[in-house]
Amino acid sequence: MDLKSVKRNLLLAVFLTTTAAMAAEPEPLFAGGMDLGGGHGIACFANAEQAQAVKDQQGKIDSHSLEQITSLEPLDLAEAKASSDTLVEPYSGEEYDQFVERIIFYTESSSPAIGAKLRKAQEALWATYYSTPHPIVAFFGKRISLSANCTYVQLAFQYMREAHVHLDSRLFFHPRMTVQGQATLVLHELVLSLFGSDESSGTKTSAAVSVLLTAHLSPSEVTRRLTQLGLLQETEPQD
Repeated sequence: MDLKSVKRNLLLAVFLTTTAAMAAEPEPLFAGGMDLGGGHGIACFANAEQAQAVKDQQGKIDSHSLEQITSLEPLDLAEAKASSDTLVEPYSGEEYDQFVERIIFYTESSSPAIGAKLRKAQEALWATYYSTPHPIVAFFGKRISLSANCTYVQLAFQYMREAHVHLDSRLFFHPRMTVQGQATLVLHELVLSLFGSDESSGTKTSAAVSVLLTAHLSPSEVTRRLTQLGLLQETEPQD
């Protein structure tokens, strides 16, 4: 593994305390359950047959399918694009950890109480990578309409009680995954850890990430929307 690859693999340490190597594999708890939250993505292929092959495997991306991906992004990013005209974009040369840091810094400035919660989630979560194809976990969030050559895949999943995130390294570092996509997935996991794993958490997490990614919102509007979603209770101090 070259130095650049090592650097990319260790970038998670900037925002998540990484305590295991890439070889670590998750426990096989893929039937869902209230302690398990997912990080879903949308993978598209050159034709519908390739997408159907992945669907037939319950969303598993094997080595052949991995090479056939033509586009890949977190579901939250797709939903944010659909709900907002203008999203925050990464700067030229900006890595995903720097992008995440910029989003959290702005949130701390616009809504200190919510920013503090995101910082606390950063400190609490720890992450490992896995590289074995796994099926989709319980899907509590809303689904959007996909073209025939696209399908849902699992990018990551989180054990809530353990504050432990597993990231599929093959997809997270896939050449079709953008910096904006990587950062969106990280934000998803941070926000999901705050909401927990009830049946509404997926929808609320996606909506909150959309707010964090939307450009040109005033500080008061950021606070209002995130409070409305439940990231901050009405009785909590807001500064």
